[in-house]
Amino acid sequence: MSRAIDEGAEACILGCADMAELALDLQDQLDVPVIDGVDATIRLAEALGGSGLAPSKVGGWAYPSRA
Repeated sequence: MSRAIDEGAEACILGCADMAELALDLQDQLDVPVIDGVDATIRLAEALGGSGLAPSKVGGWAYPSRA
């Protein structure tokens, strides 16, 4: 990760649930935001669920036609 930061990366996204507990330590060491992908996914799902939006019912998500 430090090489990516040296080359201009401004944040790191962890790609494995097993690394989640390392996020805060890595953030302190690297001095850039370190994003836990699992936590970010859960928070996004919570936000979408709480928004009151419903799935689309058109196109590929449309109800099957009755024959």
